[in-house]
Amino acid sequence: EALPLRSELMPEALAEASPDTGREPQGLLMGLLLSDPAPPGEELLRRMRGHRWMFKGALEIAGRSRGFAFLVWCLLELQQTVQLDEESEGLGAKLLRACKAFVNSQGRQGHMGDMYQVLTHFICNSLVFHEWDKFLQVVFENPKANQESYLVPHIEQVWHRFQRLLTALQAIFGALDERFCWKHRLPRVNELL
Repeated sequence: EALPLRSELMPEALAEASPDTGREPQGLLMGLLLSDPAPPGEELLRRMRGHRWMFKGALEIAGRSRGFAFLVWCLLELQQTVQLDEESEGLGAKLLRACKAFVNSQGRQGHMGDMYQVLTHFICNSLVFHEWDKFLQVVFENPKANQESYLVPHIEQVWHRFQRLLTALQAIFGALDERFCWKHRLPRVNELL
């Protein structure tokens, strides 16, 4: 029996997104690279409020500065890309490097603990984990769940998405492993996930 279409598997992921979703906010790359300390603009916060992948506490983190707001925007977009775009490897290379530069900059300013808090908060509140959980519950409750031909493709679909998310988060927050986690005996980025 054929596997259902992806839209049938995870309908929440394909709910209509805000028209602003996907459009890069003005000054995103420079704001991340320069760790922009200015307060975030109301337009950016409005766009974040309407983002399909908004997670609990994101606005509080974004309210710290434009740099933090841009990092949160990238985490919102990362969830969307991982969940909906099968061909992409997460964020683009430029955005990944800019997010990594922001995290490194915060570390140089003595704020690695804040970056660890952002990472753990994102992991605990990310919508993709909730959707994957709901999806897998339905899969395991299906009478065909004991058939490898049914179960494995469904698990692989979530696993592939998880791997893309893990790779992107390790690229962004990898400095935590090198400069923070070992010193405080905290789990490394991949161990948190």
